[in-house]
Amino acid sequence: MAIPFTTWEEHKDDSCFVTPLDYQELPHDSCIDYRHAEIFNAADLDAALAAKRIRQCPAVSTDLLEKILDGARETRFLNSRCLNILTAQGLLDA
Repeated sequence: MAIPFTTWEEHKDDSCFVTPLDYQELPHDSCIDYRHAEIFNAADLDAALAAKRIRQCPAVSTDLLEKILDGARETRFLNSRCLNILTAQGLLDA
């Protein structure tokens, strides 16, 4: 599963607001774009990376991962397939 960061703007989902202090890869205030979360199998993920449709970034900290998961619990934009996967993995409550 890939859940992208996007540049923060007032009209965007604020379930998970992230600053460069949270994640050094970010050049400016951002948010997690749950609306555009995608599910990939390993082959599709490799193809998306190769086609530069997505970019692999350094791992986030445990604190930021928890913040992203908290946002996933709160947002109304994460699709049910992604919610089901996170729940099945024990990352979100059923």
